[in-house]
Amino acid sequence: MIAANFDPLARLQQWLFEAWVQPLLFSAGWMHYEEQAYDALEWLPVGVLEVLLVAVVLGTLQRRWPVEPLADRAAVRTDIAYTLLHRLGLFPLLAFVVLAPAFDALEARLRWLGVSRLSVEQWLPDA
Repeated sequence: MIAANFDPLARLQQWLFEAWVQPLLFSAGWMHYEEQAYDALEWLPVGVLEVLLVAVVLGTLQRRWPVEPLADRAAVRTDIAYTLLHRLGLFPLLAFVVLAPAFDALEARLRWLGVSRLSVEQWLPDA
């Protein structure tokens, strides 16, 4: 029952990925990030749904019964911009774009020095 409710979101995520993200990754030569991009794209439809729900429900309540008088519209625009950046997944995307190359370079350097990734199998005794 719960999976059926999220099926349209999964189909939307698949369509967005195939129509927009995958061609962009291919043309930029970033197909090695395909899996991470698909996982990150999951937050876009969910974020849009959250923003719409907040705008409809809380916006209506705020207009009907304001908690405090609206004095500074510029502050409201700043809040809206931050909410969109946060809920649509642009902050994690920016962090990924900035940090992924740095961590890839660090991992490559450590492997060159002979340091490998830790795994659970290394910690368990032979069975």
